[in-house]
Amino acid sequence: MSKIYAHMFLYPLDKQIAICVDRKINCLISLTATTLMDLKQSDVELINDAGRKIRIAYHAPPHDMFPGSVDPYVRKVAKLRLSETLDLASKTHATHIVAHINYIEDMHKYYVRGWIENSLELFEELIRLYRVPIHIENGYEQTPEIFYRMLKEAKNDLLGFALDIGHVLAYSKEPLEIWISRLSDYIREIHIHETRPGVDEHLAVGSGLVDWDHILAMLENNGVSINRICITVEPRNENDLDRSIRYLRDTLGLI
Repeated sequence: MSKIYAHMFLYPLDKQIAICVDRKINCLISLTATTLMDLKQSDVELINDAGRKIRIAYHAPPHDMFPGSVDPYVRKVAKLRLSETLDLASKTHATHIVAHINYIEDMHKYYVRGWIENSLELFEELIRLYRVPIHIENGYEQTPEIFYRMLKEAKNDLLGFALDIGHVLAYSKEPLEIWISRLSDYIREIHIHETRPGVDEHLAVGSGLVDWDHILAMLENNGVSINRICITVEPRNENDLDRSIRYLRDTLGLI
């Protein structure tokens, strides 16, 4: 399962790691501001021990993070939390980190040029400092345009895109086909879970709400090789993780 990760975002750090090590699946460790502030050397040692068995990546704190904000003090908060995440990633030999940009069109669209410049300046500075790949992920964004404009202008190949398919299905005004075709050159990771429009349910893969064969075909037809990108499952509990893994293995043939 060299390219398969699990993001057990509802569990504490040690439990996330234990779940993944037990199943021999790579771990996208979910971080919060509190986790980073309370991080102990024993936690780093736990992660390093796990890293000898599986691959480790990190999901940076998602809440209240606005890397493109017009307010420099807000950008300082984003830089602090991302720096803490990347410092941990560097110390524990992580493969990459995932970060939300939290672009809210109704709030930010009047400052979009500055918002893109601010975000890129921050991400590119952090990549130069830490040399750890950053995959920016869609959340509540309604179209792929902000990501396309940012990544097209980026001057570093270590900045890529994490396409959260569940978030597109839940929140986007544009169909998934548009997201894939627009961002195909930048997709380094996909997050897969199932949901209904308007809600972020994070149901198990194979719940019957999503045609995964069609989505995988769309990716391949747009030049996104499934064998070359990270595939991250994001279940709410261990039972749904096991169900998702079985579906990836037995139905989709990805394991």
